Amino acid sequence: MKSAGILFLMFLVTVSFCHCEENEKVVLVVLDGAGMMDLDLGVTGECEAVFPTLTRPNHASLLTGVYPETHGILGNEYWDNGKKKYTEIEAVTLFEILEAHGKESVVIAKENICELFGRYCTYIVAEDPERIFSLIREELRTKDFIVVNISILDRLGHKYGPESDEVEDAKKELRNLFAEHPFDAVTIVTADHGMSEISKVIEITKYLQDYDTIAVPQGRICFIYSDTDEEIDFQIEGVAQVIERAEYPTYRIDHKDAPDLMLTAEKGYAFLPSPLLTEYRGMHGSLEEKTVFITTNHKKEGAIECTMVDIAPWILEIFGIESDHEFDGERPEIMEAPPEEAQPEKEITVYIALGALMGIGVILLIIRRG
Repeated sequence: MKSAGILFLMFLVTVSFCHCEENEKVVLVVLDGAGMMDLDLGVTGECEAVFPTLTRPNHASLLTGVYPETHGILGNEYWDNGKKKYTEIEAVTLFEILEAHGKESVVIAKENICELFGRYCTYIVAEDPERIFSLIREELRTKDFIVVNISILDRLGHKYGPESDEVEDAKKELRNLFAEHPFDAVTIVTADHGMSEISKVIEITKYLQDYDTIAVPQGRICFIYSDTDEEIDFQIEGVAQVIERAEYPTYRIDHKDAPDLMLTAEKGYAFLPSPLLTEYRGMHGSLEEKTVFITTNHKKEGAIECTMVDIAPWILEIFGIESDHEFDGERPEIMEAPPEEAQPEKEITVYIALGALMGIGVILLIIRRG
């Protein structure tokens, strides 16, 4: 009996060094507009945003695992019957799948993200990073899955530009928060899109004033809705691409609410009226803002490559949930980091753990013999 007790105690000690996924909690943090950022939770890499590189389409893809052509969120807004409108997600969300398996979720974000997901789970409107970190720790007591949008980098990037001192200072503050306040959960941190410096405008509304056409500018992309058969020449300064409906399947945006055309801006340009150039130094929406960072503490170290639509199936796997839902993405592979020449700190940690196990075993044997 004593021998069995010793083996059981040694098993408990060994288990304490394991990372088990049963009853796991997950925090998904989206640093809005961060693009590429130096933040390392253990595993780091790059992720590819969906097009258009706007906030709502990418958040929708993150939480559904499908492209805009399926979930229906092609932009931050669209035009319908003479009005600008928002649309609701047309795909099954991660929140709904988790709820069906007894998991509770919450969104902590700026108001428009909370509106996007409000019908699928509870939410808390918050934008201050320190308050958000405090809220995450509070919500982890009762919630299994927490989705967070931190908007400070997007806000400062629009106003001062992505390479500005203001943005760099905010990134430093965020890195400090992650270092000083780790969450007791699997944590995945990424961005919904990048941000490009702008210094010139394309006054598309003024250009189209004589046509029966509506332009809906959204940063470095513009949606064009046309009721005319007249051919319009969009070969104007600053326009990089004219994407026609026939090309929409290539970009995974072939949806009934899609505009007749999409225009993207050349480097340094945005679709804005000239007076607004004094208020904006950074914009996004084009293909140039697709590459973003990703980091996670899911493993101690390694490298990862993924797309926005890979995150949802990955999170389900972390929870140990099997679903017959069809995602456009799949769980990304975490590749082992290349071996380093010298890793004394890691070796010492391993030796300490082994020494502790051996020590406990010796002590228990002495007690047994005594």
